[in-house]
Amino acid sequence: MPGSPLPVSQPRRRVRLAAVALSIATIAAFAPLTASAAHAATTLTASPTGAGTACSASAPCTVATALAKARGGDVVVLMAGSYGAPVLTGTGGSTAAPIRVRPATGAAVSFSKVQTYLPNVTWSGLTVTLLLYVYPSAVNTVVENFTMAKAGSFLRANGTVVRNSVFSGGIDRDAVQIKDATGVTLEGNVIRDYRLSSSTSTAHVDCVQVYDAAQVRIVRNSISGCSNAGVILSPGIGLGISGIEISGNFIQGCIVVSTTCKGGSALDVREASASNVVVRNNSIVDGATRLVPRTGLVFDRNIVSYLADCTAPITASVVQAWNSGACATPARLGLDGNRQGTVAFVNRPAGDLHVADGVSFTIDPGATVALTVPVVGRDGTVLRTSTAGADD
Repeated sequence: MPGSPLPVSQPRRRVRLAAVALSIATIAAFAPLTASAAHAATTLTASPTGAGTACSASAPCTVATALAKARGGDVVVLMAGSYGAPVLTGTGGSTAAPIRVRPATGAAVSFSKVQTYLPNVTWSGLTVTLLLYVYPSAVNTVVENFTMAKAGSFLRANGTVVRNSVFSGGIDRDAVQIKDATGVTLEGNVIRDYRLSSSTSTAHVDCVQVYDAAQVRIVRNSISGCSNAGVILSPGIGLGISGIEISGNFIQGCIVVSTTCKGGSALDVREASASNVVVRNNSIVDGATRLVPRTGLVFDRNIVSYLADCTAPITASVVQAWNSGACATPARLGLDGNRQGTVAFVNRPAGDLHVADGVSFTIDPGATVALTVPVVGRDGTVLRTSTAGADD
């Protein structure tokens, strides 16, 4: 038909199809190059006497060299022995592909100090005898199945997780100190027996101390025998503390008070800069529980052997004793599901706060605010809503 645009549009269509075909061919041609350029995860091997840069099983390097070479998804295998106190730096891994550091099969591996600046690294199965320091750049560090033999730890990086590890026997130092970090989790650990070197020591020795930090979870741990406090929130430099969860823990102060374990507190969350602190379903004995009204504070479904503060804003908790020199009865006892009582434990002197009967730890769940999220107890099982403490 005269004037029809068809003869003009057909060549344009052929040109467009040719351009698309060329683009597809170009992408296909370069796809193998892109895939081959991606990092292929590998295993690097280190030993206490390692040298060079091969980092192979037959020619191991130092742990510092291995971690400097490692990229996301790599595994650093440590041969048996003591690695001293290296300062560990490098690119690190990624959230999707962390670097993993572990002992060789059957190998006993120890450090006097683990000092890490590397982000996105998971550390497993090491013994540390003096210090674990997670610097601010080491975001998303995971520490699991560690033996902290008289060692202290300083957790300064966002997203740090310490789980299923044993801390014991430290002198004049905190077991765990969390500062200037957001999103730190302590889960499933045993933390015990951090004491003073002598009766004249002025050290402030805590099992867990938190300051200038936010969104910290302290869950499902067994904490006991630290001279100043089991868990304490402290002022730091005044940056504030917010969004703290303390739940499902066995918490004890000094089981036996002595010149080196002076028995300050089992739990102290009075810090004025703290807000939105939730303390729920913990068994807190052998030392004072200290709390006063604070913004967003929830103290719910706990077992308390000694309540130090008469105005403590508690709900649905079992309280054995309190500071009778300050008040005849705590303000909230008998209200909001709180009651007086003594809970029977399996072996309190040995730190075993599993309940020994089916009644002494129960509360009336209808007398307080209903739970919106299930609470997990010390052993990893969901607790009944009628349970006070960390076990049922």
